[in-house]
Amino acid sequence: MQKILFVCAGNTCRSPMAEAIFNRYAHMEGISQHYHASSAGLFAYEGQKASVEAIRALQRHGMDLPGHESKNISAYNLDEFDLIIAMTEQILSDIMLENPTQADKLRTLCQWGFDDDSLSLDISDPFGGSESEYERVFEDLDYFLGSAVARLKREVEY
Repeated sequence: MQKILFVCAGNTCRSPMAEAIFNRYAHMEGISQHYHASSAGLFAYEGQKASVEAIRALQRHGMDLPGHESKNISAYNLDEFDLIIAMTEQILSDIMLENPTQADKLRTLCQWGFDDDSLSLDISDPFGGSESEYERVFEDLDYFLGSAVARLKREVEY
């Protein structure tokens, strides 16, 4: 099984939403036995609940974050992951600076979603924002993760 780690700043909004969306799609597309996602935050305080707005955005689309508690990226052994997906270029750079041996498995969500390292688009941080900002982040995550899961499914089928 390939393990994927989604990383944002605090692990209360973007990365847990990405984890939930990816794992749901992987299950729906029949590839959950091949891929599983987790999430972390570069600056996360351990044990924080997901933001209410992130939970609501997922619930509007039939998903949830049951029992999510934030984890700092330092809580993980990054060698255990096949892919480390950052929400922004800055988070990617910060991870790479602290973990240069992981460079070959680091990408932004945009790059990974479309399998194109030349792309540069950050997933904005909705923390403290309005319901519509969280919805926009959900839509961005859904777009890139839908593309990634479709590609992974094709790879599994071949």
